[in-house]
Amino acid sequence: MSSFPENESYPMECTSCGTTIETVHDSHNGFPLVEGRVCGTCNVERVIPARLSQMGFAPSTDDNLPS
Repeated sequence: MSSFPENESYPMECTSCGTTIETVHDSHNGFPLVEGRVCGTCNVERVIPARLSQMGFAPSTDDNLPS
């Protein structure tokens, strides 16, 4: 069950990069970077790292990956 009514499944713009998001079901909460919904790419590349940073985790680099 989704917390978004089906009638709210309309295209919207990512509040971070401006990409079109087809439905609210394909979007993510942009906190702490922006107020509003973000696309999957911005969620992975910007929002999640910002959340981890707020929790005290250092950004990972390729040097930190296991061999």
